[in-house]
Amino acid sequence: MSPERPFTISVPPLASDPAAAERGRARWRAAAGDRRESDPERALLDALFGNAPFLAQCAARRPEVLAAFLDEGADAAFARVRRELDSAMAAASGDADAARALRRARTGAALVVGAAWGVPRLGASASMQGALEPASALWETATDRVAAWNQGVRQQLRPREATFLDSLALGGARTPSEAEVMRVDALEGRYWRASVYDSFDGRQWRNTVENRQALEPDAAPAAAAWQRRARLLQTFFPLQDLGYVLLAAPDVVRATLPAVGRYETLPVRAGRGDPSAAAAPDASPAEDAAREWQYLQTRARITPDTPYQVISLLTQATVWDLENASEEIPEALRARYLQVPPALDPRVRSYAETLTADAASRYAKAKAIETALRQIPYDDGIAPAPPGVDPVSYFLFELQRGYCDYYATSMVMMLRLLDIPARLAAGDA
Repeated sequence: MSPERPFTISVPPLASDPAAAERGRARWRAAAGDRRESDPERALLDALFGNAPFLAQCAARRPEVLAAFLDEGADAAFARVRRELDSAMAAASGDADAARALRRARTGAALVVGAAWGVPRLGASASMQGALEPASALWETATDRVAAWNQGVRQQLRPREATFLDSLALGGARTPSEAEVMRVDALEGRYWRASVYDSFDGRQWRNTVENRQALEPDAAPAAAAWQRRARLLQTFFPLQDLGYVLLAAPDVVRATLPAVGRYETLPVRAGRGDPSAAAAPDASPAEDAAREWQYLQTRARITPDTPYQVISLLTQATVWDLENASEEIPEALRARYLQVPPALDPRVRSYAETLTADAASRYAKAKAIETALRQIPYDDGIAPAPPGVDPVSYFLFELQRGYCDYYATSMVMMLRLLDIPARLAAGDA
């Protein structure tokens, strides 16, 4: 062990499955050469292995990466992964060798990200985001290099659940499958959300919400009633392995599968114009706090033999409601959902102002931007933005074609530049 720890572990999230945590620690201990962890390390390992079975497998395959994280910190752990991948890619003679190298690197990177999940505040901190950046750039560079050898291999190398993680990068060409993923039985709804992102660094989105909690089967966590919402029952019938991501219409209030998720507490004006929007008993008369799940990870893989049900509070807001919504924006929303990267091309602001010059409300401005973006041709085969080039301006002014990640990012950035809080959501439609 190093004499000085690279970070301080205070109170990681409790293991939602203590038995799995014990098994995971035992397997990792054996793979790491019967290493004996300290009490703080044990708490962190329990948080990893007791909440994410995938990480237990990764740790058994790459024990040296997790050991490097514990002993030396995220930078050293990523440096180990990077050196190994650089060497393997240099020696690769074809697709098979490159694919093996990328899978091994992905396993190592997942361990470091998983460890960040277990250390309070570390995953959302600026220092951890800086440590993650080299790995994200490395992954994008390496997969783009492989894609140049074999068109479509990038998508083939990426498991489906990796599409919905804590981060979402604006990359290059992709080859989405036309295969049916799942069937959903619901009275309404057409978008099944997986994750929400609030912070954009110019190349990649991240979810920086720190609140985490287990959602037990059929448990209904405390949540305020939103205005203009209706309860929606959805039954999901997976037709493929969906990994550990719980897809559902927002906002989830109950599910039949046990899960661990991130949630944000949002301010809600209670009871104004809607008798069903009653405040919680412990809320102030003027404002209530609503818990919104932004990412739910199940304890077991969701496979074709794992149907599940979810109850959500689906919005019933009309165009009139949106046009006449209050112009007041709570400070909590402004603080989280108005961030833009410093290096964003100034032309993006000018373009947003031009598009919305005749729009009188926030909703009208959003519709004007949406209408303009819908004129841009959809194309999954675009090349990534060159190094040093802002991908938003690259999409809007150079390529003028792209896919959903680019449309959504451009819209969110333009709205934020107009002082309208916005965020990016990912899921299936």
